[in-house]
Amino acid sequence: MPSNVNLNITAVRDITAGRLAVNFENNSGKLRSGSISMGGETFSVSFSGKTATVKKQYDGFFGGLKSFFWGGTPEAKAIEQKMNDIIRANGGRSFQIVSNSRAYLGHLMDKAPGGDRLEVADYGLSRNRNAVRDAKLVEALNEKYGATTGRKLFFNQIDTYNSLFSIEPSSFTPMHFAGTLQQIRTGTLPLNTNVSTADFDMDTANAWKSFLARPENVAKIDIPGKLHRLLNLPSGHVPAKQTGWEATFANAADKDEALAQFVLKNLPKSSKDISPDDFKDLCSRVKRFAELSSLPEGEDKKRQLEEFFKRENWLGTAEDGKLDELRADESYKDCTEEEIQGLFEYYTPTDRCQRYITFSNVFTNAMFRQTSKMGLEFFKEQGIPVLFQYADNTGKSMEGRFCAEVKGEASKRSLDDIRRSGGSPITYSEMRRAAKISKAASLLPDDRLATTPIVFTPGAKT
Repeated sequence: MPSNVNLNITAVRDITAGRLAVNFENNSGKLRSGSISMGGETFSVSFSGKTATVKKQYDGFFGGLKSFFWGGTPEAKAIEQKMNDIIRANGGRSFQIVSNSRAYLGHLMDKAPGGDRLEVADYGLSRNRNAVRDAKLVEALNEKYGATTGRKLFFNQIDTYNSLFSIEPSSFTPMHFAGTLQQIRTGTLPLNTNVSTADFDMDTANAWKSFLARPENVAKIDIPGKLHRLLNLPSGHVPAKQTGWEATFANAADKDEALAQFVLKNLPKSSKDISPDDFKDLCSRVKRFAELSSLPEGEDKKRQLEEFFKRENWLGTAEDGKLDELRADESYKDCTEEEIQGLFEYYTPTDRCQRYITFSNVFTNAMFRQTSKMGLEFFKEQGIPVLFQYADNTGKSMEGRFCAEVKGEASKRSLDDIRRSGGSPITYSEMRRAAKISKAASLLPDDRLATTPIVFTPGAKT
């Protein structure tokens, strides 16, 4: 790329938020003038605040004058429109998140010690992480810094490490939980051949597998075993600390109420309209599964679990609707009622029944809440810096709102609370753990960033 050209593209579609931030922002995060090369032509780019103006450049003595009067070619207008659409998307908040991430990641690529591989862990609400991913920021940073620093940036999430070893919701449903937990405990998790290992350092990936296998971490992941222990704490038990679930259960006058709080915290957003009766039934099933999971291994445990998971025990009104659909479907008009019932059984196995799906999600949400928090500890051990998107679901910064919205999140919830708020995001649990690990985390890209384990990058101010 010529030295006077900020960005070289083949088509307008090649302009991304990542490339815009990397190539047209100064060290203060302000957009600055520059140029773009496309199709053998050069276009000047200037900014008034956060609005881009693009003109085709002409050579020669009168080039500047020609550009002023005739620079607004269709190509220039298309580039200008694309840049302004990126800057203004989501009220400008998405680009601000990309910009803030660019400041930190670019600083690391330029200043952090290490070899040719730089890994950074990616945390925050999924919408904001997706904004950075969709902006192709990492690709743009590698384009800019790769040649001069000889290093490549990898931006990984703890769930990508999980997927490498098939630690996914489908492998942690209650019906498959015990087998997956045993693989974790024994360090025998198989490598998922459907996941590319190109973005991973396999020594680090295997270290994550070993980290999970530590007895204290297995105990955190074993949600049924954890619940059984908490539900059976002896009277007068003194918890090691006055926060967390051990304190909640130990101090509860009614441990079933403490269990209800646990279920509410991990209730999936899709189930926020659950009725009081169905919620009571859900808590009863969670408690029963915790009891069954604690039984000694053997035929009796196997028999009781099989009985617990029988399809007829999970059918509800949602499945009644499916039966009515089959009866009304013209495709099956010649089928007998017996054949319709056979189809109904085929389409509604246990793991497709709504009661089971909600029940299963409580356990998987609780388990991944743990692995996400443990990931922060793991990355700290490995010396891998963490970039935490400190923004809410609209992209607005959470600076100054941590205590009110995250740290001060209600410890006691009701179904009405869940209906209003949609539940407790796993990211809030991650934020609380991150704050404990790095109380002095910087919000600005300065010389401390290369050694600060967790950095909170704020979202948009407005």
